[in-house]
Order: sequence, then C-alpha cells, then structure tokens
Amino acid sequence: MLTGNSEFNARADLADQAPSYFVTVDGIANTIYATVPVSAAPGTVKLLLGTSRLSPGGINLLEGSWTVARVTLPFHDLAGEASTLFGVGGPSAPVGSWKNRVVTLKGGYRDLAYQFFVTLFTGRVTGLELTADGTTYELELSDTSYLLDGELCTGATETTPATIRGNVVNVLASFLRGVFSTSDPDFPLESVSTDTGSSSAPTGLGIDESVLDIAGMKVERDTWRPDDRVELEIRDPEPAREYLRREFFRTFQARLTILGNGALGFRFNVPALPASAAPAVTLETIERLESWGQLLEDHLNRFRISGDHDPDADPEFEPLYDTDTTEDTDDRTATGETVEYLVESRWLRSTLAGEAIAAELAGRLRQLWLPMPALASVSVNFRQRRIESGDVIAITHPDIPDQRSGVRGVSSRLMTVLRTEPDLIAGRIVLELLDVGLRRYGVISPSSVTGDYSSATETARNTFAFVCNSAEQMGDGSDGYRLI
Repeated sequence: MLTGNSEFNARADLADQAPSYFVTVDGIANTIYATVPVSAAPGTVKLLLGTSRLSPGGINLLEGSWTVARVTLPFHDLAGEASTLFGVGGPSAPVGSWKNRVVTLKGGYRDLAYQFFVTLFTGRVTGLELTADGTTYELELSDTSYLLDGELCTGATETTPATIRGNVVNVLASFLRGVFSTSDPDFPLESVSTDTGSSSAPTGLGIDESVLDIAGMKVERDTWRPDDRVELEIRDPEPAREYLRREFFRTFQARLTILGNGALGFRFNVPALPASAAPAVTLETIERLESWGQLLEDHLNRFRISGDHDPDADPEFEPLYDTDTTEDTDDRTATGETVEYLVESRWLRSTLAGEAIAAELAGRLRQLWLPMPALASVSVNFRQRRIESGDVIAITHPDIPDQRSGVRGVSSRLMTVLRTEPDLIAGRIVLELLDVGLRRYGVISPSSVTGDYSSATETARNTFAFVCNSAEQMGDGSDGYRLI
C-alpha cells in the first residue's frame, strides 16, 4: 500500500468535497500546473490545468490480457502559456520533447497545502493535441504497461535461436529488463544463449528498474513459484505483449499490476491470502456499491495443459496434465456444459518437473474458476487512495451478497483488488474487487501454530487451513478449508 498523511484523510472524510489537482512534469523543476491555487507550493503555480479525464484500463484474468489506462490532461492556453510549454522548438520551451515524458497527477482539496496532496496517477506522455476550438492543449498520459509494446529476441532465427532456462519469474523479469545473466543478484538464470554462430543472445524490452515493481515480483516468485523452472527456445523475433501474455500471464495465471507510482509488476491469480493486517474497507469510507456480479461467463470445468514444445515435431506439444476429477464431472452434470481451458506452453518441460507444475496450475484454475468467483465494484473516498492493484482488503458492506451463506452482507470478507480507478470529478476512487468467497481457503501453518481449531485464534482461523471432518465441515459447522 501507498503511504498517506493525516491531513489528507481529514479532508477526505468531510461530507463536502472540493477536490483539486496539480501535475508535476519530469524535467521541469519548481513549477506545477494546477486547477486552483495551491498553498505552500515550492516555486511557481500555473493555473492552466482543467478537469482531467480517465480512460480506465482493464484486465482479463483468464486470458492474461490487459488494456492500457490513459489520463487526458487539459492545459488551457491562457495568454499563450500552454503554447510556450508545448512549443518544444521555441526559445522559452522548458523541455525539448514530450515523448514518453513522465508526468504525475496529484489530488487534494482547496484548503490543503502542497505537501499533503497524494499521487493519483503516474504515466508517460503518449499524445498531444489541440482541441477543435483552439483554446486547449490535451496531453495524453498512458500507464507504464504500454512499455510492453516492443519486440523480444530481435536476433533470433531458425539457425541461430535464443535459448533460456531458469525460474519462471526470473525469465519474465529478464525479458522486461533486457538483462539475461546467470549471476544476476535479483533474477539469475540457469543458462542463456550467446552470439556464437549457432545461437543468438536473447534481447528484452530494456525497461528501467525504476519503472518496475522489483520487490513485488520477488515476493510473488518466492511465495508462489520459487522452484518452478522453464526452458524456452525462440527462433524468430516475438512481439513482447502477446508472447508474454500467452506464455507467462495466461499459462501461469498472472495479471499485470500498475502501482500508484507507475511501477509495473504482476500478481499471480490465487485466492486472497488470509492476512491479519489486511486494510479494512467499511461504510466509513465506501460511498456506494457500484456493481456486483458472478463471473458466470468464466466458468471452467475441464483443464488441459500441454508442454514439451518441439517446433520440429507434429504435433508440437505433449500432454502434461490431462485429468478429470470427480469435481469436474459432477460440475458438468450440474451445469449442463463442458468448458475446457487449454494451455499449450512453450516453456513447460517434463524434464523440469513440468507435470507437477501443470497439475498445480490446473488445481489453482479449478479452485478459482470452477465455482465462478464474483466481481464487486465499490466507490470509496480518497482516504483509501493507499490501496493499490494487487492488495488484499477486508471489506464489510451490508449489500454485497455472501453466496457462501446465502444472505446479503459480508463482514471482513477478504477480496483482491484487481484495479483502482480514480473518479477525478467526484473525488472518489472505484475499486474493482475479486471475491472468491464461495469457498474457504487457508495456507499451511508453521509448526508453532496449534492444530486445534476449537482453541485457535480468529486470526489463525482466517489464515491457516485446519483438518475438517468427512462432511467437509469444521467442528462449529462452518465450511472446511482448501489449501492454496
């Protein structure tokens, strides 16, 4: 979560909201562009900024795809100041180019001092236009996910392929950074090809580490995929976005994340990890429930995962997981449909425990998508701006359906934040939340935790899995657990 401040919280809690905004531009020091005067601002405040518009990005959890979020910043050309700002060839131009320049949008309130405004969006400039009436320049910012629109392994050919072997997250990070090394301190590989005449050295996107959520990627790797190794061969240059979507985000069921500071990362799609310190979101800060719906269109009940890719073979994939459980077949009978999720991975290898990885992937897919989770969307006031994509929150709301109990209302229900969308006009943030509450989940506990459910603390019950009876219930009649 982002850090915050008490001054902003106090304003965000008030019934009357008068949000205001300013932007800072990388390379332009001691000047901010604001909608209203900002007190205690260092340097110059130029009142050129109009009401910004957000085009939210979106994600498809099953397919691992995403769309870029964009913010449009209007700069009114008062006394020609915006023309000077954007006239990159002019003698008074503050910057020589706006392409890919980092711009940060901050939000606050009219009576709030500069230092208490909070970051709402960090992006890079991807567009600049003059409005039809000629009075305003519109600067388009895109979130950092557009940096994946590049090419991988530009030197790879049929006769000089690029090859990589290593931990699956380390492979992803290597492609993002463009750093491929067996001795890298953060994301070391096991082996990597070089330009030898019979092979080519892989190339990546070259994204600067300051733009990447390095710490978050390490946590995801060490929590969920510390021992999962892959091996791949690329014989032609690959478009990065589609290749990584197919081979990493879809196969390994992950989603792209953009933090509030613009840092690019990912999270694996797993049930929300029980967390004793999950931030509480209640009616104190929730403005309204925007929407709720069960993801019936994402229902799955047949899982097939293939690997051992051989581009010279026919067929070029071999089955790694091809099993139907009783749960699968029972669901097909109950729903009257068979919906298959087929993965054909160029990375998974049976020589690198590919069957075990595939079985685990199928199990987690089954846990999430056979019972069909729900998607909830709530508007919260800006006090909750610390919540970021990928966070787990404990939400309490009387109108959100609890499908597990069959009643309306959830209390401290753990949900995963899929994305956050600032509503700049209303001064709120819309949180899109994944609810997998149809089942109860837990993780394996350390040896120090008591194995007795009846005497366990509430925190332990909400965190760790306990053994249930043959009816899949605990001693108090509540649901049994499923291991994550």
